[in-house]
Amino acid sequence: MPKTKQELQDAINEYKRVINDPSSDSGTIASSKKAILILEEELKGFDSSWGSAAVPVVRTREDFDALKQKALEGNPVIQCQVADICADYSRSDFYDVAEAAHWYEKAAAQGNTRAQWLLGLFYFQGLGGLRQDNEKAEEWLLKSAHSGDVDGQYALGGFYSMKPDLVKAEYWLEKAVDGGNPEARVMLDGVRLLLRT
Repeated sequence: MPKTKQELQDAINEYKRVINDPSSDSGTIASSKKAILILEEELKGFDSSWGSAAVPVVRTREDFDALKQKALEGNPVIQCQVADICADYSRSDFYDVAEAAHWYEKAAAQGNTRAQWLLGLFYFQGLGGLRQDNEKAEEWLLKSAHSGDVDGQYALGGFYSMKPDLVKAEYWLEKAVDGGNPEARVMLDGVRLLLRT
């Protein structure tokens, strides 16, 4: 998912290009329209400290410490933002996967769907000092997916495709596609191919 205001706008523009492309099929156009609605909502809340999943600009240790201080106040969106920064290996000054897991757990427990699906992935892969645990991974991915998070639905579909429970994988990948996750289409096509064999 896009993390800056410009990335959000660029993604919206790309989906609009797909809609206006005469070679796009009706399913792709419908998925693109849904994705635009989701991204436009995200763009509206970009400047709101409670409504945005966009990561604020953090250039210095002071910026990061100030953001962490806000996270300590209990805002699950800001907690997830801190975790995103800690989990981003390209930001070596702040990279700390164990701290990312800590903040994802706090935000996920408060219902932040992004944190729930990322925490599910952390449990699935055993990251950040968390023991690899498929049951906990499934639990967190399900919470995110049931809340309508298309990334959570996509991740859960991928989880079930590896289990393998292809019927559940197909179900969640369909939801992710319907919700506007373009990457889910490729995995869904693969799952359907396996179901036919």
